[in-house]
Amino acid sequence: MRESLALSFVIAATTVALGQAEKAVQGLDFITDSEANAIYAVVVPEMWASTSRPKDLIMLRQETEDVSAMGVSACGSWLPRKDPEWVEIWKNFLQENARRKVLPLALPISQPYRLITLAEIEQINARLGLQVPGDQPDDPPYVAVSAIGFNSDKTKAIVYVRVRNRGRWSGMERRDGKWITAPDSSICSWIA
Repeated sequence: MRESLALSFVIAATTVALGQAEKAVQGLDFITDSEANAIYAVVVPEMWASTSRPKDLIMLRQETEDVSAMGVSACGSWLPRKDPEWVEIWKNFLQENARRKVLPLALPISQPYRLITLAEIEQINARLGLQVPGDQPDDPPYVAVSAIGFNSDKTKAIVYVRVRNRGRWSGMERRDGKWITAPDSSICSWIA
């Protein structure tokens, strides 16, 4: 009897949690591409390791980054202009990021992580602002990513990833079934 009640509670709690996550990002498309998820599994832990809390639970923003927040002009010289393949990938990147998307609840990231919605981040910032009146609070530490632009056969990609005061665009390439930083692309990073 207790086991069936416990199981019922777990099912109900999971249903409520999933419903809340879906409601929080209502109207946005979910990312379902397994290659995109494999790239996130590489770039998210790398970026989190650069924070002051590399061993803590990764906080990953559920909604993708908005193109206007990426500061595309900051890395204008990096953006691919000569190699036709990277130009096409860049065009696909901009198309994929024309509108925010939602990361799936389950990603193949080996380090423990938690998805946090933009609404939750704004609530935390509001509470911090009340605690320190007149001061602009720092965002809670979290990783934000873009949607991913691919070439036609999904062997090369561009992704943007950031944490609080720094970010980067990375050209990625799939080799031997694994995603790595593409040797024929440079990485553009920024620090505020």
